[in-house]
Amino acid sequence: MEASRIVPRSNGRPLVALVVDRDRTRRNDICAQLERAGFEALATSNCHDALLICRQSIRPISLLVCSYSGPDAFGPDLAADAVRLQPDMGTIYINGPLNAGPGTVRAESIQEPLREQDLIRKARILTVQSLVC
Repeated sequence: MEASRIVPRSNGRPLVALVVDRDRTRRNDICAQLERAGFEALATSNCHDALLICRQSIRPISLLVCSYSGPDAFGPDLAADAVRLQPDMGTIYINGPLNAGPGTVRAESIQEPLREQDLIRKARILTVQSLVC
């Protein structure tokens, strides 16, 4: 695996990413890309289940990937709620504004069509920040 694709690890274990997307194909594609980069990927199709996963996860979740806006919820609202449960979590918004993220949410945005290298670069930025903080 090339060095630029390796993700930081916590206590020797892969960092955990949570992907929330109603579109099963896109959700599976994002999970596969994150797993190729060394993350452990969890996935759900809705915000309610995402918050349940955040609340019940034994391991810390380092990264949330979700749409900026959608029929289920507003991405920044989901991120704010998720960060209350997982304080070190960073967020990647799909199709969000360049300066995404209210208040204390550390966030980056990627635009469609999604490119794996952009996703992984933003994921690494956010997860390195969480390990340093």
